[in-house]
Amino acid sequence: MRHPHRLLTLLVAIGSIVTAATADEVWVQRWDGPAGHNDQGRFVAHDAGGGILVAGSTYDPDIDVLNDHALVRLDLQGELLWSRQYGDTASATITDALLRTEPAITSGLRHGDGEVAIATVAHDLSGERLWEHRVAITTSTHTSEGARLVRGVDGRIHVGATTDDRFLLIEYSPAGDLLRQATIDTGEGPSMLLDIAVDDLGGVYLAGLVADPDLGPVGLTIVKVDTDGQVAWQHGETGDVGSVFPRLEIAVAPDGTIVAAGNYETSCGVFGLRTWAMAPADGMVLWSYDHNAVPCDSYLFDALALAPDGRVGVTAHGGAIGEDVAIHTIVHEPDGELRWHRSWAPADHAGLEAADLAFDDAGTAHVAGTVWSTPQDLDMATIAYAADGQERRVATWASLGSHSERSAALDVDEAGRAVLTGYGYNDALTTDLLAVLYPGLETTAASPPARGAALDLHARLNPFSARTVVGFSLPRPTVIRLEVHDLRGRRLRTLRAGPAAAGDHAIVWRGRDDRGRSLPSGTYLLRLTTGRGMAVERIGLVR
Repeated sequence: MRHPHRLLTLLVAIGSIVTAATADEVWVQRWDGPAGHNDQGRFVAHDAGGGILVAGSTYDPDIDVLNDHALVRLDLQGELLWSRQYGDTASATITDALLRTEPAITSGLRHGDGEVAIATVAHDLSGERLWEHRVAITTSTHTSEGARLVRGVDGRIHVGATTDDRFLLIEYSPAGDLLRQATIDTGEGPSMLLDIAVDDLGGVYLAGLVADPDLGPVGLTIVKVDTDGQVAWQHGETGDVGSVFPRLEIAVAPDGTIVAAGNYETSCGVFGLRTWAMAPADGMVLWSYDHNAVPCDSYLFDALALAPDGRVGVTAHGGAIGEDVAIHTIVHEPDGELRWHRSWAPADHAGLEAADLAFDDAGTAHVAGTVWSTPQDLDMATIAYAADGQERRVATWASLGSHSERSAALDVDEAGRAVLTGYGYNDALTTDLLAVLYPGLETTAASPPARGAALDLHARLNPFSARTVVGFSLPRPTVIRLEVHDLRGRRLRTLRAGPAAAGDHAIVWRGRDDRGRSLPSGTYLLRLTTGRGMAVERIGLVR
């Protein structure tokens, strides 16, 4: 959910592109939709075909719709390849998009024909619409966030939304067949979905807030739904005064750990920023970090991202109350240890905010944001930090005139090229969809320092028939859980749980579950979860 830069002069008849550039970017493109106004980019990605896809909204007077889905594809030189609209007689707003792999999927709210529905649409890279589905929802005061999307390793599309104050889970096959539709009741009051994630075993994680009908948001909640559609576990976070804010994102780390970041209300009545990690088996909190160096500092959470090596990145804007705010980027090791924290604020700014965060293959953190030169003059901004926190690039982009531009999302490709999207006002004082591409960075960043021996997990006999010895090594003392799971993610046996010393350990497993029953032949997963990471090993049982 992120993402575009040198000087080109280009005009396109329907949906015109107007270009302008400054020294650092490769090119800047403006897409002016069919009606010539109210066009905004919300999501962007380098796509599977070597182009750039931007999803957002446009106005189409032919169907008398205030908002309509818009999908725009550019090549790497910034030229418009095609643009598509939803083209229905209803108001439609994109709330999430999957643009990196084909087909491109967009989803959002559709208001029309006397109903509100979650509309999910698939396009191939030629712009052809492959399929579209709508699922009607019951709206309330807790449905404004729309839909969230994630694609599983098997290609399934998982859609999370809210209906009748409950979480809604919809799943489609890659071909667009409806596979599952279920409502999930948290049992704690009205709920609103904010994000969704899926692990390699098909477990789906729904994240959102729980509200009191009279008091408003009181807790952040994360629910794991297993492959059978059952709630495996539920985890909640509350603020210092029993109140939170509707900002929460989750992600699945390379080792399977579930990572989350969001805002809670502190005792000072301001935004507290919390990042935490949970074990996928049972939701046990592995580590938690509150980024409030001074108790009454306020940080408004903006984005969560994971580096290829599992480091956890968070961006937010804020700072000490009564002082100049800054864009903050915070990176943790996979075990939660704070690696570095950087803040950025240009001189004499009137305000700023972060919009998105992404890591490239070299581990460089790219941040998109917006900076106010005056309260009425906004410019797009991007900052890049190397893996060690060293600042690699700072760039702002302003139009040739005195109008405003605002960042919404960013993406980075394998070459480190950062593409941003958002919107900018034109001379008619209506908005155009913006795409800005920045060149790649040389991969000269300092590599992360060594952190000691990695977790080691193995079975001395693999496959085995009667018994095997499960061995593991710990680089330092920690609390562990050593478990056996089936390939659907269900826990079958806990071999050990509790404190463990540094060094080598060995446990005999005779192929039985927690009730002492012999398990059938098959492949199982050994999962070692610690306060400093996770290791998973496949093991075969032959009877």
